[in-house]
Amino acid sequence: MPADMSLTPHDYLFGVFDLFGEMMRFATVTTAQMGELVGNEAGRNILSDIHELSCAYEMLPEIPTKDYRGKMEVMRQSVQKVEKLGYGIVVRGSERPKGWIPDMKDDAPAPTSP
Repeated sequence: MPADMSLTPHDYLFGVFDLFGEMMRFATVTTAQMGELVGNEAGRNILSDIHELSCAYEMLPEIPTKDYRGKMEVMRQSVQKVEKLGYGIVVRGSERPKGWIPDMKDDAPAPTSP
């Protein structure tokens, strides 16, 4: 990073929140293309990585703002979607055609009024 550019703790924290969505999208696309969660020979995969990162974020002290609570909720939803992908492959993998991914619209929270 250039020396004249500053990175505040807020920027870093919220940047990692955005990473959760990117990890979820990566998991969804690669699972649809390959029929499995991408990982390496050591047993790590995108699900274990997103779990590890989300556990670290769950342990952080809460920042009492609407933005923070919203980002935490979106993070949890992203983790749940990757979990559903992984479970779908393990439980039903052999029964599904290549390119199948779970329907995420059933997991969307019901709209609430302000």
